[in-house]
Amino acid sequence: MRAFIIRPFGTKTASSGLEIDFNGVEEALIDPALSAVRLEGRTTIEIAEQGNIRQDMFQRLLTSDVVIADITIHNANVFYELGLRHALRDRVTILLRGRSDQERTDDVPFDLKTDRYLAYDVTDPAATRDALIDMLRASMRTEGADSPVFQMLPDMHAQDPVKFLVAPRDFRETVQMREAQGRVADLALMSRELDQFRPDWGRLGQQMIAEALYRMNCNEASAAAWERIVSLDPTDYQANRRLGTAYQRLGDLEKSDIALSRIGGSGLTPDMRAESNSLMGSNAKSRWMADWEDLPAEQAPEAALRSPHLEQSRNHYLNAFRQDLNSYYAGLNALAMSAILRELAEVMPDIWNGFHPSDTAAKAAREALDAECAALSAAVRMALDAAAARGDKSPWLAQSRADHALLSSDRPDYVARCFSLALGQADAGNHYAALRQIRIFTRLSLFGEVAKAAEATVAASATKQSRAVRAPNAWPVVFTGHMVDAPGRAVPRFPNTAEAIAAARAMIIEAVDLAQAKAGDAPLVGYAGAACGGDLLFHEVCADKGIPTWFLLAMDRAEFMTNSVNHGGTDWVDRFNALHREADLKRRVLQLQDDEGLPDWLCEAEGYSVWPRNNLWTLAFSQAHLPGTARVIALWNKGPADGFGGTEDMIDQAREHGIPVDILPAEALLPAEAAE
Repeated sequence: MRAFIIRPFGTKTASSGLEIDFNGVEEALIDPALSAVRLEGRTTIEIAEQGNIRQDMFQRLLTSDVVIADITIHNANVFYELGLRHALRDRVTILLRGRSDQERTDDVPFDLKTDRYLAYDVTDPAATRDALIDMLRASMRTEGADSPVFQMLPDMHAQDPVKFLVAPRDFRETVQMREAQGRVADLALMSRELDQFRPDWGRLGQQMIAEALYRMNCNEASAAAWERIVSLDPTDYQANRRLGTAYQRLGDLEKSDIALSRIGGSGLTPDMRAESNSLMGSNAKSRWMADWEDLPAEQAPEAALRSPHLEQSRNHYLNAFRQDLNSYYAGLNALAMSAILRELAEVMPDIWNGFHPSDTAAKAAREALDAECAALSAAVRMALDAAAARGDKSPWLAQSRADHALLSSDRPDYVARCFSLALGQADAGNHYAALRQIRIFTRLSLFGEVAKAAEATVAASATKQSRAVRAPNAWPVVFTGHMVDAPGRAVPRFPNTAEAIAAARAMIIEAVDLAQAKAGDAPLVGYAGAACGGDLLFHEVCADKGIPTWFLLAMDRAEFMTNSVNHGGTDWVDRFNALHREADLKRRVLQLQDDEGLPDWLCEAEGYSVWPRNNLWTLAFSQAHLPGTARVIALWNKGPADGFGGTEDMIDQAREHGIPVDILPAEALLPAEAAE
């Protein structure tokens, strides 16, 4: 997260003649407080030589998560910038005011007299440091507006700061390329790097990556990226909306509900409210289906009618459609759930009547439901026509027309043709959605021959391969470990001897067997680099066991061999080449394409290089798999690495991301006299 400080520069004199060192106030009070809460960014001094300071000032005022304004003296620039901040962002803006027991500072201007501010002693600003830290933490947790402009105009919408950020072109193009190539791990790696190294435009970059992963249906990696955005702004509409869907796809309805519950406030437009209510309806619908879909066919309809989630889902969809009558998705689902309730009530009248205090009340409720379905059907048809008139050419509109025909027509051939035309050019996602809905009807024996005809048509049209990238069923095993020692290494770690190599292989075999036992019937897939020593041994062990592995190189093949293979001698070079040739046939060889080191958008990251980047990248592959299935095998002597990005770094990164690590004691590879 970033902060921006609005203050006078240098030493200034109050109207009483009191001199105040505002640079010293920042150094003693503001800067330590911001550092304590891990906020980057300071004043326009740091950008004074980068170009148009006024343009940069406007951007910082709009995009910074926190602004601190020092209003101790009547400084025109401070009040001008504070006014802009209050007009552009609803939160978080903190006011500071210096005071002195000996001499007066300037009075607070009339328009700010009712605003809260933190007072500090101009002769000892550091004394207020803890109070400012507490205020920062409290303000960052609070979701309400602190801008007087937004407090007085509650229907006013704050500007989305992401619209005013610009990501470097090489970053944008890399995201587009990686999405087109389906390289999930690369995108997951970039998301983690933004979180660590780019607090300036990183939020925009996270959004770009999260959207790409969302489109690829990589829900675990997408959710991780969206969670990073929510950590910066818990009220971010797009992030919570996408999280609601991603967690829904992952089957975690509780997390989905939590994300959707964060959507609220006066700043939402009708279509935003409709979508959030629709997502809540979808969660309730999933819970409703779970109440009956695994039951025998003869028991399912009664369980479906009795489930309280049926009415909950219907109400969410109805509320969504009432928020925005243009939302044909919400209206269509409200119609579907209402029609399901009506049909179930018709075939099980005794159960329906039992829901009401009398048969007369049950009959009235049934008649009201009939009228509601008729009204909804007409309203949804109008919404569909309106969308077409606005130029909507999406396949979802055509599919929604077919869905509406199923719910409103009693002609099987007509409904079948509607689906055939709608799904002729649709992808697997459309087919899946259509089948999922139709099979609710056929599973519950609703809508008779119409539903059966629709199901047969959609099933025949469904594509066999999905464009979406889905989580593999295999459990991922990531290996990291020491290379064999180079000739003349001062402190031995992995002797390049037959005895040490055999001992390392035995430990790796045992660890892989343990990982397979943990996975049970699920297959394993391995991810590792290709350095001489532990990496190549891991690939060989997995090959012997029929476990596919990914051969991951931190740079192009020739340079990698120079850095990480050749020092082991001709035997290791031959083993590398043999595996590389075999990988071309059986395994995917994936290489980072930053052959010169880090990409331009990341080159300013301090303490970072291609090697720790390679560790993060290797771990990122686990995000393409089911949560909680990854583990790391580490051949490690528990000592520090020779440089950035060694085995210790990989272990630290794995533990930080909650991935269990099996340590293989590399010290056991040393001869007895060396170990002593």
